[in-house]
Amino acid sequence: MSRPSRPSREADATPAAHAFRAHLAEHAGEYFPEIGPGSVRVSLRREDARAYSTMYEFEIDGGAAARSVLVKQPAARERAERPRDTPRQDRPRRAAVLDPARKGEAEFAALEKIHAAFERLADPRFGTVEPLDFVRPQQALVMEKIESPRLSEILMRGRRGPGSRPGEALAPLHTAGAWLRAWHALDCFAPAGVRHATRDEFVAYVAAQTGYLAGDTRHAGLLARVRERVETVAAAVLPAELPLGTTHGDFAPRNVLVGPEGRVTVIDTLARWRAPVYEDLSDFLFALKASKPQVYAQGAIFSRPVLASWEDAFLDGYFGAERPPYRALRLFEAQALLDRWASAHRAALGATGPAAVKSRVRMTPITRYLSRCLERLCGAFDQEDPTK
Repeated sequence: MSRPSRPSREADATPAAHAFRAHLAEHAGEYFPEIGPGSVRVSLRREDARAYSTMYEFEIDGGAAARSVLVKQPAARERAERPRDTPRQDRPRRAAVLDPARKGEAEFAALEKIHAAFERLADPRFGTVEPLDFVRPQQALVMEKIESPRLSEILMRGRRGPGSRPGEALAPLHTAGAWLRAWHALDCFAPAGVRHATRDEFVAYVAAQTGYLAGDTRHAGLLARVRERVETVAAAVLPAELPLGTTHGDFAPRNVLVGPEGRVTVIDTLARWRAPVYEDLSDFLFALKASKPQVYAQGAIFSRPVLASWEDAFLDGYFGAERPPYRALRLFEAQALLDRWASAHRAALGATGPAAVKSRVRMTPITRYLSRCLERLCGAFDQEDPTK
């Protein structure tokens, strides 16, 4: 988990922040012609150190115009490589973790292609983040900052209680679905490869997930039942060769920005793999139902009818007049859930000292909620219609 970001004072700025500020002052006129070559003031607004990167937010003030930019720098290797990441404690993953030292350049290349592709598409519903620079010595990505709320923030307006406004999320959810459909249709990327392209590979991956988690004997019976049900239902529902597209890899409401008039901008992808399109769809559906507040409150934040209406809006945006393949989506939702469970389990195993106590305490509500969700999903594998 990342620490909460806080506004930074110039006196608190790290040497890296000072170096980036100098770089931005030198190149501001190249990034933003409207600022011009005159005197420029660059101010650090935030510095947020995360597990695998540090994010800096700067304001560039040229007098007549001011712009905000983000600088994303991979974490130092000694910070990124933590004990919990050792092979003996690792969990099944859909793909190998990219070396943090290479991630910045890969993300910059993906951002350039995404920006160009959606500019050509010229759909007013979709925005893009403009990549500005790649600072090679620090392997840092410089990009414009989009001053828009995340979809996850808009969803929180629909929580139970007085003043609940769940309807505000329907239009952006529909547009997010349409964005994902357009994304899957793009052919401008050169992914690293193809993964989990077949039904057998999907089933084998779920088996690896359930096997990893079965060490927790309290849920061994549920996990064995899920593994068996997935294998049986997948044979009846999924084609031998799965429909593929360039996947986002972390398609969730927190990575969807909603601008004026509901314009959607999606962030934080490397566009590394061609994989089943069901992955992005089901990752998003599961993220709707299992946000951190919803998990820790054991499902008390959002009502089931609200979640069902949000799911309908998203899937309608993606599929339009086509009937969504609900049974296939539920299978892949189970995969998304097991990934979340395995990630939390691995973090708890790798924690030491006081952090180990906190991780164990945190695992109790996570395991309770995810096991209940998995029970419901297991029952929905055979349903042709959405489970409300």
